[in-house]
Amino acid sequence: MSTYSEVWGCATHPQNDNIYVSAGGDKFIRMWQYDKEGAPKQILESVELGDDVTALDWSACGKWIACGDREAKLTIIDSETLGRKVSNAISSKMSAAQAAKMRGRNNFKS
Repeated sequence: MSTYSEVWGCATHPQNDNIYVSAGGDKFIRMWQYDKEGAPKQILESVELGDDVTALDWSACGKWIACGDREAKLTIIDSETLGRKVSNAISSKMSAAQAAKMRGRNNFKS
């Protein structure tokens, strides 16, 4: 039996067009490698967050991934390990995060 979930975010690595991250209603962030024709080749890594991931973005250097979730928490993840959450402390009393954007090298904006 397969389960399906909505994809709420997809972003291309800022320095490698063949690497993408996706996020959605299954609470996972997945890093994908695509072939030259744009077809998914393989999942490189995945990490489960505590809630549905509603937004994500890469830092300009490609080291960090900012993720917003249904509870409006912002989590910063090290893209080289994906298994380790760097920060899960930023939250607000708003509804689900609609966007997670990075500015400059390491300035995070939600």
